[in-house]
Amino acid sequence: MQANKLTLYSNWAGLIISGSNTKVTGSLNVSPSKDQNGLTPSETLEHQLKNKILVHNQAAKYITPSSPFPYLGVTLTMDLN
Repeated sequence: MQANKLTLYSNWAGLIISGSNTKVTGSLNVSPSKDQNGLTPSETLEHQLKNKILVHNQAAKYITPSSPFPYLGVTLTMDLN
């Protein structure tokens, strides 16, 4: 829903956002070590997000919670390790 809002706002404002340079990640904090399908939380998250978040009809790149990414000049990870 938030990616759709971003797309709608950028269309309204005349902004161009590169969906291919947009990244999506997350963190599943409270979950079993494996779910009923035998997937780890990281695999479950990847299945839920990879190629499913669209910005300007381009899939945002999925990065794992432990992958570092730059944010406001600081390199962070979602799991903060």
